[in-house]
Amino acid sequence: MSMRAKELDDLVYSWYLHEIETGQKMNGKILQQKALSVAELLQMKDFKASYGWLDCFKRRHFVTFPKDQHSLS
Repeated sequence: MSMRAKELDDLVYSWYLHEIETGQKMNGKILQQKALSVAELLQMKDFKASYGWLDCFKRRHFVTFPKDQHSLS
């Protein structure tokens, strides 16, 4: 993982933890949107928040979603 990709990953994961701690609903689409927003701030023009990226992010950080939100992941 490149330094910039690691920075994106760390920022998205920190944001994710904050959202979960404050009781916000979370799903894959929301994570992908946040990742795209962070990538834009980091000027990562080629970044794609694909389903593959999402799957790797979830595995790396042991992220799961409640069943009622799972269909949106």
